[in-house]
Amino acid sequence: MKLVATLIAFAMLAACSGETIEPEELINTRTYAYKSIAGVSMGGGAAAYLGFSQPEKWDSIGILGAPLIDQTSMNRMIKRNWLGGFCSYETMTNFVSEGRDLNSEDTFCGIYTEQTGANLMAERAMVPVDAVAADFERPMEFVSDYNNWWRGPDGGRGGSFNRVSLMNALLDIQKGFGNTLYATNADVAWAAPGVTEAWLAQTNEEKCANPVVLENYFNAEFNPEGAFPVITFCEGQKNDEDQSFESQLGRITPDTNRWFPMPGLLAVDYNGNGVRDYSEPVIINANER
Repeated sequence: MKLVATLIAFAMLAACSGETIEPEELINTRTYAYKSIAGVSMGGGAAAYLGFSQPEKWDSIGILGAPLIDQTSMNRMIKRNWLGGFCSYETMTNFVSEGRDLNSEDTFCGIYTEQTGANLMAERAMVPVDAVAADFERPMEFVSDYNNWWRGPDGGRGGSFNRVSLMNALLDIQKGFGNTLYATNADVAWAAPGVTEAWLAQTNEEKCANPVVLENYFNAEFNPEGAFPVITFCEGQKNDEDQSFESQLGRITPDTNRWFPMPGLLAVDYNGNGVRDYSEPVIINANER
């Protein structure tokens, strides 16, 4: 509206003076607000949100290391890296019919399944090698799967956060922006379907022992017929006395203690034991397929 009013005012002045002003001159006229906004990490996301939603108030916007500038990219990263790596529905149902142990790396299809070393750096890049300069071998985006979240050293991110810290960050995003992974929960807007305030009021131990169970809940990738129950579940993180490199990253193993409830996520319980075993998939119903 400001731009339209300015154009009209200039046009009226031009009409009074008899001068001709080209539209390009009006469009390229710069008005200074004499204000800038900038932030780092979470503050960078806030700067982006305020700056892009009110561009007329700022001459420049500084966005340093913020993941939430591009929501489409952020959702893609969460879906592919944080919540990916699970075997297909056909493979999982075959495992179930064969009586295979689902709490095992043998039934998980993530990218680190066969890697036994402590270094969890991604083995492949999202950008093809031939598209990257010859002297630049570092991947453009580190690749993860749900059970093995790549973090690495601090690297300017404000800390090499462990798995539970990252889980808390995901919950904070859901509480701040809404839970975009599923249909809106009418009782608790940021939580997964089926979660209630009464369930949230329980202790962590009670939530882990009594998950929310949804029957006939459909998911295109991992529960297309709604034949298996879908549940909330608990998470954990790898700890060891030696504080190995693995323990500092977002990794879990089949025997990791699971004590941290994740009310913002749902998993398919193929074997019906009431917990998310290592290979059982976390599901996403963010859009129509």
